[in-house]
Amino acid sequence: MATKQRRKRSEYSDDKKQLVRNHYQHCLTRDEKIELARRIGIEHPEDNLHKLYNLASREKATRSHINYNVDEYAELLRAGTVPIVEKVAPKPAKYLQTRQDPTTTHFSRKDDEYIKRHFGTMSIADIAVHRGHTESAIMYRARHLRNPETNKPIRRPCVGYYLDKVYLWLNLKGDEASFLKKNNVEIRPLPDEAGKAEQYWVHTVSLAKFLREFGPAMVVKRRADRFFIMDVLESAQDIETGKVISEDCYFLEHGHVCVNRLAGASCGLYCDGNDPKCSVKDLRP
Repeated sequence: MATKQRRKRSEYSDDKKQLVRNHYQHCLTRDEKIELARRIGIEHPEDNLHKLYNLASREKATRSHINYNVDEYAELLRAGTVPIVEKVAPKPAKYLQTRQDPTTTHFSRKDDEYIKRHFGTMSIADIAVHRGHTESAIMYRARHLRNPETNKPIRRPCVGYYLDKVYLWLNLKGDEASFLKKNNVEIRPLPDEAGKAEQYWVHTVSLAKFLREFGPAMVVKRRADRFFIMDVLESAQDIETGKVISEDCYFLEHGHVCVNRLAGASCGLYCDGNDPKCSVKDLRP
């Protein structure tokens, strides 16, 4: 009886392994990872970035799963209560200020398969790191991919975005929230369990009205993130025209993850915004 041959793992020299240990965690874009993969001899690197990631994982060179308790995760997995948090190390501002050009960005078949497989169990930020794209690019792409079983978009338009990420995607300064508010952009507090503002939330539709007027200039003068602006404008249009129903809950971030501290154990989990058992989904920040 013929036995299935096991695929042989690629072998890399010590010099190439050291190269990955030194540089992988600093690769913030897909192009940077492709260049690193090319330097260590991976053929057709644009389609084989998983090989680079696998090597980086074996060499403990990735940003993901830092201070990560595997046993604790396994227990959560068995209980079905795995929080969808960003398991990568806290990203510097440079990460969210990295830009991809929508006119030249290519999403491979493997990119799309990875997004479909992991959206809802992994944060958008982590998916972006693993596939070598920016968070905004993955966020945008996920809204254009469909679930093969339901034929519905994997990601629906979101009600709002974190203010700190909006600042970086638009290259705003710390004192420019007043500029947004003067132009009728809704910024709402996200309270913690004690009712104190923990983070702030920017409402999608009001932000879209602002970007329709100022977006083009911000791309030119501030290097604002075009994928993010496209996501906001298209999401708002879908919501306003009724083409796509957004989440009912105001406490879902752009990856459909609950950020409402008052939701108890549900906070940090994937949600479509229509959980009938949730007693706090109708709250408004």
